[in-house]
Amino acid sequence: MKFRFLPLLASIAALLCACGPSSVRETTEPQPSLPATAAESQASLSTTAATEPDVSSEPQRQLELFAANRSQWLSVINTEVSAPVFFAVTDLDQNGRLEILASFCQGTGHFSTNHLWEADPETQTLAEARMSLPEGDSQADLSFQNTAQCYYDAAAGQYHYIFSDTLKIGAPEYHYSVRALTLYQGDLSDQVLAQKTELYTDDGSAEITCADAQGNPISQEAYDSAAADRFSGLSSVTVTLGWISSNDQDLSALSQNELTQLLEQSFEAFTASWE
Repeated sequence: MKFRFLPLLASIAALLCACGPSSVRETTEPQPSLPATAAESQASLSTTAATEPDVSSEPQRQLELFAANRSQWLSVINTEVSAPVFFAVTDLDQNGRLEILASFCQGTGHFSTNHLWEADPETQTLAEARMSLPEGDSQADLSFQNTAQCYYDAAAGQYHYIFSDTLKIGAPEYHYSVRALTLYQGDLSDQVLAQKTELYTDDGSAEITCADAQGNPISQEAYDSAAADRFSGLSSVTVTLGWISSNDQDLSALSQNELTQLLEQSFEAFTASWE
C-alpha cells in the first residue's frame, strides 16, 4: 500500500501539520508519485523506488491478518500498561507490507513506549520490529500527533518521520526532543535530532537551554529547525495517521469482521501530500 491522498488535496498549497501549517517549498530530490485512489494502492512509487519488492497481497488480506493475530499486538494493553493504548495501521517504509503501530504514554512524566508489527503476507505472520533504543528509554510521543512531517531519502530508500517527545522531570523541569522515526529492513530507529530543557523558577519564568543530539549547546532557532536542517534537500511530505484508542471500545471483543473494518478505517486515514 503506497501513500494515498484525496485528489482534491493534490492542488492544495498547504496542509496542516502537527499543530501548525506546513509551507510549500520546492525540493531538489525526485518526488515519488502517489496513487490518487485506493485502487492504485499497489502501484510503484517511481523509478527511484524500482528496487522495492513486488508485494502481490492486497491490503485487505493484510488487515485480516492483523485482525486474526490481534492477541499479538493487543498484548501490550494487558502486560505493559493500564493507560489508553493507541494503534494505527501504516506502511512507513512503503514496501507494501503493512504495519500496525502501538503507542502509549504512562506516568506523570509522560513516558512513551512504542511497538510496531509488520505483516508478512507470504508466511501469514506478524514480525515485531527491532528497536534501536535501549530498553527503558522514553520514545517519541507518536499518538500525540495526527500528522507528521516525513522526509524521503531516495538514495537510501528511507522515510524519516518527525515526531516530538515531552518528559516531565519533576514539577519545575520539562525536557523536549525532536526525533526522526525510521523503519528500515525490520529495524525501527528513534533518532534524537535536538533537545530542549525548560527549567521554571519560583517567579514563573523559565530558563531554556537547547542542545544537539550530542549535547552540544545550540540556539532555540537551531532546535526549531533541527529536522529541516538534518534532512535538507530531501523531498518533504505531510503524513496523516489514523489512531484507534483502546479506551473507545474493547478491541479484543470485536468480531473478526468488525476489527478488520476498524483497521481498514485507520489505514484509509494513512494519507500523504507532497510539498
